[in-house]
Amino acid sequence: RCIGPRRDGTPYGLDPAFLPTSAEYDGKLAPEAFYVAGERVQVNFTRQTADGERVTTQEATNPIGFFPHQYDSLTHADKESGLIWERDRDAFKQYFDERVTARRARSMLNYLNDGRWIDDETTNVEVELVTFNANLNRFTYVQFKFEWQAGGSIHWDYKLQAIAMDIYDVDWGTAQLLAELLCIIMLCANLLTEIRDIIISLRIFQLRQYVMSPGNFFDWAHFILMTASWIAWLNHWHKTSSFSMKASYPVLTDISSSARYFTADPQLELEYLELMDEVRKSAGMMEEYSALSSICIVLFVLRMLKALDFQPRMGVVTQTIAHSLVDVVHFLFLWCLVFVGYACVGTLLFGHQFRSMSDLQKSFTTLANMILTMDRNEFYSQMAHSAPGWSFHLYLWSFIILSFFLLINIFLAILVDSYATLKSKTDVSSTVYDELMELAWDWFRWLTYPKTRFMSDERLMERLEQHKSGLPSTYQLRQAVVTSLDHKEQVLLPGGVEVGLHAMRRLCADPADKAPDAPLPSPDQDDVSSDEEDDKDIEWASEREQDRVEDLVERYSEKVEHEEEELLGLIRVDGMKRALSLFRHQQWLLGKVSRLETLLARLAARLTTNKPLLPRMTSTKLLAKASKTVAKAHGLLRVTVVEARGLPLLDLMRSVDPYCLVFLADAHGEPGEVAYKTDVKKGNAPQWHEEFLFGISPRTISLCITLFDKDAVTEDDLIGSVQVTIGDLEPWADLDEWHTIVNTKIPAHKMHGAQLRLHVTRQPAEGDGPRPPAPNPAP
Repeated sequence: RCIGPRRDGTPYGLDPAFLPTSAEYDGKLAPEAFYVAGERVQVNFTRQTADGERVTTQEATNPIGFFPHQYDSLTHADKESGLIWERDRDAFKQYFDERVTARRARSMLNYLNDGRWIDDETTNVEVELVTFNANLNRFTYVQFKFEWQAGGSIHWDYKLQAIAMDIYDVDWGTAQLLAELLCIIMLCANLLTEIRDIIISLRIFQLRQYVMSPGNFFDWAHFILMTASWIAWLNHWHKTSSFSMKASYPVLTDISSSARYFTADPQLELEYLELMDEVRKSAGMMEEYSALSSICIVLFVLRMLKALDFQPRMGVVTQTIAHSLVDVVHFLFLWCLVFVGYACVGTLLFGHQFRSMSDLQKSFTTLANMILTMDRNEFYSQMAHSAPGWSFHLYLWSFIILSFFLLINIFLAILVDSYATLKSKTDVSSTVYDELMELAWDWFRWLTYPKTRFMSDERLMERLEQHKSGLPSTYQLRQAVVTSLDHKEQVLLPGGVEVGLHAMRRLCADPADKAPDAPLPSPDQDDVSSDEEDDKDIEWASEREQDRVEDLVERYSEKVEHEEEELLGLIRVDGMKRALSLFRHQQWLLGKVSRLETLLARLAARLTTNKPLLPRMTSTKLLAKASKTVAKAHGLLRVTVVEARGLPLLDLMRSVDPYCLVFLADAHGEPGEVAYKTDVKKGNAPQWHEEFLFGISPRTISLCITLFDKDAVTEDDLIGSVQVTIGDLEPWADLDEWHTIVNTKIPAHKMHGAQLRLHVTRQPAEGDGPRPPAPNPAP
């Protein structure tokens, strides 16, 4: 019970034991035996005395049913401060302890209901339950929450958590402890290795590269979360190792009381609340530990993918992601822009009526479901009735085309392109099997060959370490190689004009940079650079001039390649053109082959029937076919599939393409030997007018017509079926009726109005019934 943002601890309700309208009412009870005057509803009565004077008195009437936790029903006063659980001071707590029988529990529920424990002022109700399994040594904490919303609805949620109070007191407890210690040791060793990598990065001045590496981010995130999970586990172990509990907690003072059913002992109630608090905190710790451990496992998988980069074929996942990361980031920006825009428009257009788009958060969820599921039942009809038709269709189809057909395919194309690029590079690399075989072969030679014939990698490393003192460092060698291979930086202008440092200095000459003893560059010189001039050192007038000129050349320069490199580039371009021409010719040839295959398939379809077992025949052929089988059949059944109407749409992107399968079935639903298939039509009201003839066997029970929606990509979808009991058909009677199409897997509102028109005539065998007289010929 709350008034505004705070709880209201005012006693309320009535004791049903004193209410004549309650099933718990007992007329023999006296309120004074259970309640004091202050615990009863006070009512003012006005009486007139013999002298004619009106006197108002206050009298106690019905007892109040429910009191807050801070009130002691035994002493009829507030509890001492040491017996109050501050969190629930103004809460109205009611207890069902383990001594209560099922019958008594029902009476206590009636007490709460009739006494109006839940009334118009109630805003939330919490139900907490703790169970203990002695065999598994496990507690289970269950909590249900019910919150009354402003509109009258009730929002509810639950929480269930199993807790082990004695963690290692199980059969596998020792093994679990050893495994956890081993994990901690391995974590510490891994952490020391990562610290060593940081020190090496500092020594070679590559700390920035280390920090910017995404793989190192995953490493440290894993370390931090693993440490946090172990701290949470230690806190849980420390709390549960000192846990103790009583054999029982008889909170209720009298479980057979005739009134005031929920009177609790203050001391036992406090002990039970302390138990609940310990179990609740342990459940929270276990929940936190489980969440941290789950994230650690995900990060461990990501680290394993990163560690597989040493093998080109095994590291294809992380390499593909790294290669496409820049494009993926740009794609995500565009994707967010589209989704935010359509979410805002959807909230404005449909939010006033469609609850799933009443705010931006729900609009995002609805749009994601539209793309992932394409289930029109979730959004189509609701959105169609929330906005004008043209705006709804414009919104829906533009979003589907833009997000599904464009953005998703662009995202897949980015990944596929990166994968194809990396795959072409790894085709020449060795496989894991080859490397393992090579390691096994080296190990075999290390065991069998003499040291004078085979040198292992370990011995080679030892020799290199011995000569390391006389060699320059790896960083120095790398810098020397880069310096030797580096080309001159020059600005390349159209027409092949190259502008070097000397020419750029003359172009950007500034009198402010002139040194006292240095002349300005002559402006009469050609503003181009020559090889002889570039080989000379420049005498800079000042550091500002040097910085300015070098910055300009660095910004606009390109590496000037040698003529041999240019020739090789031209050869590569020419080879790419030839390969592209060959590829386009192959595509043209494949198109021709595909066209030929299609023509052959159509030719084969015309030469063969499109019916599964028996082709459609004319009336003359049907009679000829029937005359051959009538001797062994119990009559003939002439069926004409006329038309259908109200067929449902099963696909969002296209209309229905129906066709029928017609066959006879026995009592077990098994089809007969003969079945027919109609042609495929378009639309939800197709017309066939196709006639079929069946021979009725003794086991034939019903005529079955099954309708399917033709799908060229996936399997055909079942629309529904119609069954006609043959025993209900009158001999020689022409039955022309509409039959309801049934499919229990499709919602009833979609199948409403779906019907199939059939023209059925049963022709009995000779001797089963007289043939009706032929109609008189027209005059």
